Amino acid sequence: AIKDLQTKNQNRPIFIDHDPYCFGKILDQLRLKVMSKEGYKPLAWSDIKESKQDAFEKSVDYYFPGELSELIVKKKPMVDSRNISSAAPNKDYQSILIKFYEYHL
Repeated sequence: AIKDLQTKNQNRPIFIDHDPYCFGKILDQLRLKVMSKEGYKPLAWSDIKESKQDAFEKSVDYYFPGELSELIVKKKPMVDSRNISSAAPNKDYQSILIKFYEYHL
């Protein structure tokens, strides 16, 4: 079936319906992987424009399902550090945490 598709579509362009930025990043990573061999490192999420991260994740998952996606980009952190406040928690929050830990110890 694949050989049939290859011979039928040799002279026709293939339409890829994915964000050009995302698809370009994926191609760049594949090129880097081939060129650098052992020194290759997948992209970090900070290397992807924040506004394109959702589309990038979908494109990577489409072409590289499951663990294969780690060839292109590192796993997403479980906690999004952009949503964590650098300010110290308020006193009420601290007392709730202390009570919680005391109760469960």
